[in-house]
Amino acid sequence: MNMTTTRYTRLVGPVLMVLGIIGLTQTASNSAVASIAAIDVNLTHIAVLLVAGLIATIAGYFGALSTRTSALLLGTVFMVMGVLGIIAGPGTIAFGIAVNTPGSVFHIVVGVLGLLAWRTGDEIAQSAA
Repeated sequence: MNMTTTRYTRLVGPVLMVLGIIGLTQTASNSAVASIAAIDVNLTHIAVLLVAGLIATIAGYFGALSTRTSALLLGTVFMVMGVLGIIAGPGTIAFGIAVNTPGSVFHIVVGVLGLLAWRTGDEIAQSAA
């Protein structure tokens, strides 16, 4: 078990799920945009948060998925979401996801941490072998 990626998935997974659940209580339709801690969300965005959170939580706590693969997947997806959000600009809907600057920064931070956990986990695994 890789401790770097395990910590990442155990931290990020539940946080994303909580944000998704809070978002569900705030918005009723995909055209409606709610704000969670200054991050704009709609139903598509909430679905991404819930699915990503579920994948990370399952990997981190139950070992059903590789934590390294999960960290790479989440890191890549959230980096792409963040970069696309910055390109699209605040107040827009990019690929069905509500975009604003705090949301894009959050996505990039989650993405960078995921990719760092994945990369660091690779180095730890190689040095242990």
